[in-house]
Amino acid sequence: MAYYAFLSAMDNLKRFLRSSDYFNLSPEIVSIYGELDSMRYLLSNYNRMKGRKLRVNPLLEQQIEDLAEEFADLIEPFLQTAASDNEDEDEVDEDSDPMEYFLQQSYEVKNPNTLSPESMDLLRQLISLLEKFSLEVQNMKEEKITDDGMVVSSRMICRCECEPVGLEEEIRLLMDWVVGGPEELLTMAVVGMAGIGKTTLVEQVYNHPSIQSIFDTKIMILVGPNFVENEFLQLLVDHIEGEGKHKKFTNMQELRMHLRGLMGIRRYLIVLEDVWSTRTWFSVDNYFPTGCKKSRIILTSRMLDMTYSVRFQRKCFLDEDDSWKLLHRIVFTSSEESCSFKLEKIGKKIAKNCEGLPLAIVSIGRLLRNVEKTVEYWKKVSEDGNPLGIGVDDNSYITRSLLLSYDMLHHYQKLCFLYAGVFPQSFVIFASELIRLWGMEGFNCAYRYDSCWVLNELISASVVLVQEYSSTTWTPKICRVHYVFRNLCISIAEKEKFCHVLNKYTYCFPRGTNHQPRLCTHNNVMLAIEEVRATMESISSIRSLLCLGPYRPYPMRIHLSFTLLKILNAPNIRFYTFPYQILNLVRLKYITITYNGEIPKSISKLQKLQVLIVDRHVIIKSLEDVCYLPVEIWNLKQLRHLQCSGFDLPDPCTDQTFLLHLKTLSGVSARSCTRGVLARLPKLKKLGIHIVLGQNEKENFSFFGDIADMNLDLSSLKCVVWGFHTQVISEFRTFPSSCKKIALSGCRLPWKCMKVFRGALHILKLRRNAFCGPMWEPVLGDFLNLEYLLLEDLDMEVWGANSRHFPTLKHLIIRHCYKLREIPIDFGNIRSLRTIEVEDCRPSVGTSAKKIQKNHQEQFVNKHLHVHIHSSWDDKKN
Repeated sequence: MAYYAFLSAMDNLKRFLRSSDYFNLSPEIVSIYGELDSMRYLLSNYNRMKGRKLRVNPLLEQQIEDLAEEFADLIEPFLQTAASDNEDEDEVDEDSDPMEYFLQQSYEVKNPNTLSPESMDLLRQLISLLEKFSLEVQNMKEEKITDDGMVVSSRMICRCECEPVGLEEEIRLLMDWVVGGPEELLTMAVVGMAGIGKTTLVEQVYNHPSIQSIFDTKIMILVGPNFVENEFLQLLVDHIEGEGKHKKFTNMQELRMHLRGLMGIRRYLIVLEDVWSTRTWFSVDNYFPTGCKKSRIILTSRMLDMTYSVRFQRKCFLDEDDSWKLLHRIVFTSSEESCSFKLEKIGKKIAKNCEGLPLAIVSIGRLLRNVEKTVEYWKKVSEDGNPLGIGVDDNSYITRSLLLSYDMLHHYQKLCFLYAGVFPQSFVIFASELIRLWGMEGFNCAYRYDSCWVLNELISASVVLVQEYSSTTWTPKICRVHYVFRNLCISIAEKEKFCHVLNKYTYCFPRGTNHQPRLCTHNNVMLAIEEVRATMESISSIRSLLCLGPYRPYPMRIHLSFTLLKILNAPNIRFYTFPYQILNLVRLKYITITYNGEIPKSISKLQKLQVLIVDRHVIIKSLEDVCYLPVEIWNLKQLRHLQCSGFDLPDPCTDQTFLLHLKTLSGVSARSCTRGVLARLPKLKKLGIHIVLGQNEKENFSFFGDIADMNLDLSSLKCVVWGFHTQVISEFRTFPSSCKKIALSGCRLPWKCMKVFRGALHILKLRRNAFCGPMWEPVLGDFLNLEYLLLEDLDMEVWGANSRHFPTLKHLIIRHCYKLREIPIDFGNIRSLRTIEVEDCRPSVGTSAKKIQKNHQEQFVNKHLHVHIHSSWDDKKN
C-alpha cells in the first residue's frame, strides 16, 4: 500500500518540521518536503484508479512502499508524544456518545532542526523513485471508465429474474407520496447501500399502471458519479422534446431558461438515479419550477446526507423470510422443480448469510440455479464466507458496484473503512472502541479530521451500517460492515498491504505477508499452531496485532515479539500467565488483554502507553479478591484510558505523582476512589466503580462525599454494587454539577439523596434498587436539563412528580418496577417527551402511559409521542 506508507512518512516529516525552528532548518529538508508534497496528488489519483485499468510496475510500487515505511520508522524515535494542547476531548465508554471522543496528538522533537544522514539519504531515494513512478503514469494510456451500464444491469437482474419480494409496504408508502400530497413540487430521496434494491423499488412505482395517466412527462435518467451539468440538462431536454428536434444549446443560461419553460407547463415525474452528492442535487434543483400541478422528483442515492436536503425513504434490508422467498424464486424458476426439506434448511441458512441484501441474494441464487442442486454443494456454499468470490480483482457486477462505493471515498475514509472491514462478523464493534483504535493507529483523520465525524461520513456513504444506537444519545453505539463489503475490504487490505487476515490454516501466510503492517486473526486457535507461531516470528513489520476471534476458555501461547508493535488488541485470548514479551515492546500505545493475575511492576517500561484494558476471566467474589495494580502504573504519564476489571489503582508514592492525561478510569472498586488517588487525576472525566461484597463484609463507603468535596470535573459516573441487601454507601450532601450522566445500581440509597444530583444532569439510569423506598417525590428545579430517565427493578410504589419536575425529558424507560402503580398523568404536558417504554410492570403503568400519549397528542398536535408496552407474560402465552 504505497500511498498510505507515503502518507505516514509525510506525516512524520511534517511533525518534524512543525516542531523545529524553521529559520534554522536545513534548506535541503524544506526543499525535499516541498517535492514530496507535490507528489501527493499524483499518488492520490493513482490510488483511486489502480484497481481498474491503470497499473504501474508492482516492483516500483513495492520499492516506494518499503522506502516510505523505512523512513517513517527511522524518524519516529525522534518524535516524542506530548500532551495535547486541547484537553476538551473525553474518553468514551460503550454507552457514550462517540462524538464526545477524539484523540488528538501533538509531538515534540528530541533533536530539532536535524535529520540523520541515513534519513536524508532515504528521502533522496524516495524522490528518485517517485519521479520514475510519475513518468510511468504519464506514459500509460488510461482507459476512460464509465458506470453508465451499471444501473441498467441492476434493473435487468431484479426485473427479469422474478417479481420483487418484500417491497409491498415500501411501494405503498412511495405510491401514496407520488399520487397524494399538496399541489407544489415535492422531492423524495430513496437511500441505502449498494445492491439494496433502490432502483427496483422506484421502478415498481414508476411503471405502476395507476400513475401512467397522471403525469404529462415521465423521465428516468442516470446521474452517476461523473455528473456534468450541461450534459445532464441537455439530456433532460432531449427526453422531453425528442433528440434532434431542437437546437443544441451552447449557452448554459439559454439551456437553463429553455428547460424551466418546458417543465413549467407540465406535471412531471422525474427519477434521478444514482445521485452521489447534495452538491449535484443543488445544482439542478433550480431548474424545476416549484409551482402547482403536483409534480414529483425521486432521487436514488447511496449517500445518506441526501436526506438533509429532501424528504427521504430509506430502503430496508430483507428479513429472513423474504430473503429465503427471493432466493427460492431465483433458484427454482420452473414449476416442475421442487425444493426438498434438506435443501430448504440449508437454503435458508444461505439466504440468511446474505444479511438481507437483495443483490447478494440474486447473485447467489443465479449461482445455485446453474449447478446441480445437491445437499453437498449447497452445504459447501452455506459454509463459505465468500461464496460469490468478491474481491478487488473480481469483475462481477456485484463487485464492481461495491468497488464504486469504495473508490468514491477519500483516502482517509478508505483507511478507516478498511480497518473496520477486517473485523470478523461475530465481533461486536463498539463505535467508541473503533474511533479510539483509529486514533492509536495514527490515521490521517487523527490529525486533520475529527475521527467521530469520519465514522459518520462512512455511515452516510452506506459502507458502514449502524447495528445499534445509544439509548441515551441516539448516536451510533454498535456498528458493522455488511459481509459483501467485508470480503471486499479483506481482499483490498491483503493486496494493498494494509492488513493480513488470518482465518484458515490452508491460507495462513501467502507470499508478501512479511510486508504487512497489521495482522488480524478471525480464528484465535490458529495462534496455537506451532507452524503459525514460527512464521509469525519471521515477520518484523507488524505494528498492530488484532486477535478478534471468538473467546476460547483455555490458555494459548502466542508470539508477541513484534518490535514495532503499537497496538495489541486481544480481548478474547485468555492469558493464565502475564505475557512478559509485551514489556519489551516500548512502542505500545494500546493494550487489551484478558488476564487474572497480577500486573508486573515493569509495565512502567511502556512509556508510550495511552490505553490499558485488562479484564479478569473469573467472577470476583468479594472485596478480598480485588488486587492492586502496581504502584509503578503512575509512571505511565501518557495514559488516557484505564479499564481494569477487578484491579485497583493504589495511592501514589509521592505527592508529586500525577496522571495528567487520564480521562477514563473504570472497573475499579471503591478502594480506587480515595482522596489520595482522585486528587492526582486532574483531567478525569469518566469514573466507573464496581463494588462486590461478601457475606461477612461490612463496609461503608464515603467516596460520593469525597467526589463532591473535591469538586471533580466529572462528566460521567457509573457505580454498581453487588452484595447483600444493605446500604453500603454513606449519604452525602452535594455532587459535582458538571456531571451529565449518572448510572447507579444496587446502591440502596434513600430517595432524599436524589436531590443532590442536580445541575447539568442529562442522563440518569437507576437499576436494581439504586434507590429504595415506596415514594419518590422530586424537588422542583433539580432536573431542569434531564433528557433520559431509566427506572429498572426499583421498589418504588408512588412517583410524586409532575411535568414541571422534568420539563426537558425526552425518553422515559421503566422496566421491572413491579410495585409502581402508575406514571404521573401530568407527564402528557411535557412538550419534549418523545418515547415511553414500559416493560414487565403492572397493567396500570401501561394504561397510564397510553393516557399520557393521548393527552400529549391533544396538547401538542404536531408532536409525536411513541409508547411501547411489553410484557414477558404475553410472550409465554403466544
